[in-house]
Amino acid sequence: MTLNFIWLFFIVVGFLTALVNTFFLEHNVFPELVDGFFKMATTGFEVILALTGVITLWCGIMRVGEKGGAIGFISKLFSPVFGKIFPDIPKGHPAMGSMMMNFSANFLGLDNAATPLGLKAMNDLQELNPDKETISRSQIMFLLLNTAGLTLIPISIMTFRATYAAENGIANFDATDIFIPTFIATFTATLCTMVIACLVQRISLFQPALFLFIAILSAIIGTVIYVTSSMTPEALTKFSYTFSGILIFGILVGFLLMAHFQKLKVFDVFIDGAKEGFDTVLKIIPYMVAMLAAIAVFRYSGALDLVIKGVSNFVALFTSRTEFVEALPTGITRSFSAAASKGLMLDTWNSAGINSFPGKLSSVYQGSSETTFYVVAVYCGSVGIKNSRYLVGLGLLSDLIAVTAATIVAYIYFL
Repeated sequence: MTLNFIWLFFIVVGFLTALVNTFFLEHNVFPELVDGFFKMATTGFEVILALTGVITLWCGIMRVGEKGGAIGFISKLFSPVFGKIFPDIPKGHPAMGSMMMNFSANFLGLDNAATPLGLKAMNDLQELNPDKETISRSQIMFLLLNTAGLTLIPISIMTFRATYAAENGIANFDATDIFIPTFIATFTATLCTMVIACLVQRISLFQPALFLFIAILSAIIGTVIYVTSSMTPEALTKFSYTFSGILIFGILVGFLLMAHFQKLKVFDVFIDGAKEGFDTVLKIIPYMVAMLAAIAVFRYSGALDLVIKGVSNFVALFTSRTEFVEALPTGITRSFSAAASKGLMLDTWNSAGINSFPGKLSSVYQGSSETTFYVVAVYCGSVGIKNSRYLVGLGLLSDLIAVTAATIVAYIYFL
């Protein structure tokens, strides 16, 4: 029901906006709109096609982990804490291990691994879902924590900043100066999102296990920030890639060895899981194409620009500190399209400068929030869910929290 409304809203409002632009403002956007509509449909297919190999690979690895007992071990290890947040998941169920793998990949900035692991988790959660077309409480909680996007080191955006600076001849540039603000923003968004989701789902927050977990996680995060904040950009990049690589291959080898010692035919088990991954890809394609095409109509018609200008002007009415308004379009657009938000971020870098306050803030926005509509379309589509209930609303609220936290932290660090 929710996805149906959103999809229809984007297309109808986009069409009406395009008509107004064409006949009243004498700005014919229809050629660009039609071109973008079909181009984004092609892009959606190409994105999924590019992910096919990775999804197939990780589904095979996860099947090895399940059969060998590694996923069950991870489930038991984290069940005292996550069992409180996901009360509908039985102890030892594979879904818990799959979710932890996804959270870990997101935490390390391993986007290529996080998506297939998340899809596997959604499939596991779907097995427990009594109404296959309506999203369950556990799936909502999982996707909200996923869209909050807690990331240890935003390596992709830092690499992009470094490349831009090198191409434009900017000397003595520190691409890692957004590291701590971005991390604080994602941590704040994740924690607030978890609290709000628990309140909505009537899950008690006053549980010792949750408080202990948050305290330990905060201590670990504080230690990592303290250690890495003194690193040079080159050292931080090397640390991120090395630590991520060791962890991901350590997990892979551990899965294989555990399955081998269980006297399983590891290769055959992997192939069975990989086949399941390929089937998942086929399910995603229609949802992905439909959502990206609708977003393209909303964007190229000028409707998204109106939303951005309206929000920016509204915020400016309540504060004289409007330095952040120039970067705000990146934060707003991030919920709709990663490509569009990256384009707006580049526009901000070009107009204000990558080392300016808007330039740095737009980078933090890009690294601290998630493309909510993409996540909803892909993950819900992978298991055939049609009614996402209140997922989109809370997902957008999570994005708002991330943008607000990023803005506040940026004022503290950059001004």
